[in-house]
Amino acid sequence: MTGHDRLPSRRQVLAGLGLGSLGIAAACSTGSTDGGRTAAAPVAPAVRAGVDPRRVLVVVELVGGNDGLSTLVPADSGRYHDLRPTVAIPDDRLVPFTDGFALNAQLQPLLAGGLTVVDGIGDRSGTLSHFDMAARWHRGTPGSSDPANTGVLGLVCDTLGEPGQVTGVSIELLPSPMLASRSATTVGLPDQQLLQPPGGVTPAALAPLGSALQRFGAADTSGPAPTNASIQQALGLDDFLRRTPELPPLAAEADPIAASFAEKLRTALAIIRADLGVRVIHVLGTPSAFDSHSMHLESHERSLAALVPGLAAFRAELAASGLSDRVLIATTSEFGRRPLEANGGLDHGTSSCSLLMGPTVPGLHGETPSLDRLDQDGNLASPIEFDRYLATLVGWLGVDPAQILGRPVEPLTGVVNA
Repeated sequence: MTGHDRLPSRRQVLAGLGLGSLGIAAACSTGSTDGGRTAAAPVAPAVRAGVDPRRVLVVVELVGGNDGLSTLVPADSGRYHDLRPTVAIPDDRLVPFTDGFALNAQLQPLLAGGLTVVDGIGDRSGTLSHFDMAARWHRGTPGSSDPANTGVLGLVCDTLGEPGQVTGVSIELLPSPMLASRSATTVGLPDQQLLQPPGGVTPAALAPLGSALQRFGAADTSGPAPTNASIQQALGLDDFLRRTPELPPLAAEADPIAASFAEKLRTALAIIRADLGVRVIHVLGTPSAFDSHSMHLESHERSLAALVPGLAAFRAELAASGLSDRVLIATTSEFGRRPLEANGGLDHGTSSCSLLMGPTVPGLHGETPSLDRLDQDGNLASPIEFDRYLATLVGWLGVDPAQILGRPVEPLTGVVNA
């Protein structure tokens, strides 16, 4: 959420007034200064003509550093097996993908709707710190650890959102730093169970509180900016939540981690179906599960197994609703893993691959780094800096990536449909 320094007072206002579900579990914000880019007001980026204004980008963040070589596998490479004598993916756990490459068999359910893999993504001057690299991804700044109070998706929301409209949503208690905006309303929505009023409290009982807050907010629009903005954004979020329909069913999962992730996607699906102006949705995958320093084979298999059923069900529901062509699903991860195994695990690495689903060109894209040309630390090269990948996602929404990223960045071509 933007304006982190204001967050406690906003939550106190909402909790104290008890505005329906808002006072329980939702957080909203508006506005921030930008410590890393510029303190001046931004020039509004142009939105490309002819782009459907109902397009929605769903970003799934694979926290911990997803191993690209266990996702997109160079199955015929002897070098791959030399580097990974015990953690190479066995042939019976692979499915064919393109010449020379196979996919981890856990991904097979995603192939039916078409799957796009972009290989070779990373930061050429990156560190191996989770915190530093996650922050770079959130800000869209490879090669730079300078602080910034805005996130790349938050700036997109600044461009696409209307005043008081919820434009970006994290399916978490608090919004991802990737959604930190200057002026747009971006919110965090936790599990749907927490979005309901406490037991015994009916919407009718809460209505007078909402009315009082409306009068309070309208009484003095020239009042202190943080308080007034909090009230106005609270009203916008309350309206947003009240208009979100009942959640559609998705396939039940026995594994609690898989069930939790599927529940997040159910929330995302409800938001998209409601068509309330949300353009960006951020979802955390299984937190830190991809940080496989030991027992890599088992750990990575469990992590993918927790994601794929929910994603497959989510895509099926989008297709059944006629929404597949205007919802782009994209994965991110702060970095990859080292090619060389260490005691059955993999240390922090550099280059990895990302998955795209929806209106994309299925198949393998990007540039696969060579296993024969590792750097002095034994890591892969990163042929494609991750800001080009982000520019591709931003451009699909119709926004000029140069305005969002603060510099000219060339999107990847032939990956997503125009």
